[in-house]
Amino acid sequence: MTERRALLIGCSRYQDRSFAELAAPFHDLAELSTVLSRQDIGGYTVQRLFDVTASEARLAVSALLKEAKRTDVLFVHFSCHGWLDDTFRLHLVLRDSRSEHIEATGFPVALLAELLEVCASEQIVLSIDCCYSGRVKRVLTHRGPSSVGLGARLQEAGSGFAVLTSADEVQAAMEPSGKLRKVGAPRTSLYVTVLVEGLRTGDADLDRDGVVSLPDLAEYLRQRFVGQAQQPTASLFLKSPVTVALNPQHSPPDTVTGKPPAPADTEEICRVLRSAPLALSLVVRPPDDDPALRKLRKAMPGVSGERILGYQDRGHHLHLFNNFLPVWLSHNGYLVFTDTAVHLPGRNRRLTYEELATHEIMPESAYVSRHYRQGGGYLSHSVLVKHPYRTLTLGAGSADDAKQLADLLNSLAGLRPG
Repeated sequence: MTERRALLIGCSRYQDRSFAELAAPFHDLAELSTVLSRQDIGGYTVQRLFDVTASEARLAVSALLKEAKRTDVLFVHFSCHGWLDDTFRLHLVLRDSRSEHIEATGFPVALLAELLEVCASEQIVLSIDCCYSGRVKRVLTHRGPSSVGLGARLQEAGSGFAVLTSADEVQAAMEPSGKLRKVGAPRTSLYVTVLVEGLRTGDADLDRDGVVSLPDLAEYLRQRFVGQAQQPTASLFLKSPVTVALNPQHSPPDTVTGKPPAPADTEEICRVLRSAPLALSLVVRPPDDDPALRKLRKAMPGVSGERILGYQDRGHHLHLFNNFLPVWLSHNGYLVFTDTAVHLPGRNRRLTYEELATHEIMPESAYVSRHYRQGGGYLSHSVLVKHPYRTLTLGAGSADDAKQLADLLNSLAGLRPG
């Protein structure tokens, strides 16, 4: 059975103070893991290692490459400092690396080459985001005992192998400045920002065949950095094709007509909303003069530009002091269904219907203890919208409400509104 496995290694903080702290690696790994793990894009099983030692990183890479089967697809990524030793060989800097003894404490890219040579997988993508990362090409083309470079040997063995780097041999890899970064700008490095955007939007599928191949991705990265100080490089050794990801925006042709299938109409969303139990008190197809819409749009600016197909007013919550004295009244927000997404109460909690399908949605009841002086507790009911790297919680009044709301969200998951 073919497995798609990704290993993401990043390091922001270093014991050796001569290495500056990096802001981007944590966000690089989070964004990459999200897009690579999506079943409609990468479908990878992702392992993240953050702020690990060089020995821990070497062990993880060795385990991945040695355990891989011939049909497995592997994606290995590094976000960290790159350091050149006295002979200008590149080493990846991890948490316990020391600049004066980088040969003994770093992760030499030459070791990566040795591990790659014994890997059984025929589909391998190595992505390196560090300064001078383009020097990896020297290792791949260096002639070994067989007088042929590693990349060529892997190619002759029938492999599809590629190394994508964020810079050339003499360039620094850039990340957003903490002080100068604009509000709302990506926190990831420049290279990872472009890489994730290309995979998430499907723009990296240059030939529009529904598949992001290695040549597609390499050319997409090259085009996006034209005229900039940082120039990503790609070394491709392809005897067999490698599918890095799928284009989530691609609609496969209908087997009869040969035309892309028409996406579901917004009426399908409204049909699902109308079929919801009355106890949820959903408002479907609200008229333009609905007085609640003005308050809703003010409370949830994220719905701007989207067509509101339905909403649920979550009502108000009375806060009590010592369980009986009213203190203040607060509004619980709105649950909004638009023509493109579901908006949950809270900031930045928008999920398209396709993204909703990548989450596990379930009702949950949990006992909450009160302050020890008050004693006792109560049963809290909610809906969990779970993803491997985040969980959103939506409160519910009762266990029945939680189950009905979870069923509604599961019914909407995967719809592709038009």
